[in-house]
Amino acid sequence: MRAARDLRPPDTFAALQAQIMALAARVAMLEAAGTGRARPISGADRDRQLLIAIVEAIRDHTFNSADVIRHAVRVSPELRDVLDAAGLLSARRLGKYLERLHGRELPGLRLERSDRDRHGVIWSVTVLD
Repeated sequence: MRAARDLRPPDTFAALQAQIMALAARVAMLEAAGTGRARPISGADRDRQLLIAIVEAIRDHTFNSADVIRHAVRVSPELRDVLDAAGLLSARRLGKYLERLHGRELPGLRLERSDRDRHGVIWSVTVLD
């Protein structure tokens, strides 16, 4: 069961962590722009940072990509910054990105496909010990 309406704004510590990740992504892009190559943080670091930002914003709720975008735009500017830095501010683009992450191992995190409804795939992120 999805609980998109139960989403809460992140607490102060989580908001600070998301801001730091967004700033790190922007710094990497600016440094690369100085060399004539604009590139965001890539690879496993980018994937992990994105999932961490989603976990901090969405908490333990299940979600689809449209839920994440809606939450980022309405409630969590930190999540919006992380998604923007990754070029994933579209529900379709984010959904395809999450599909590619499904089944991959990222340190301490696992993206799981919970269900599917008329709006698309419903995801959950599990934080591993």
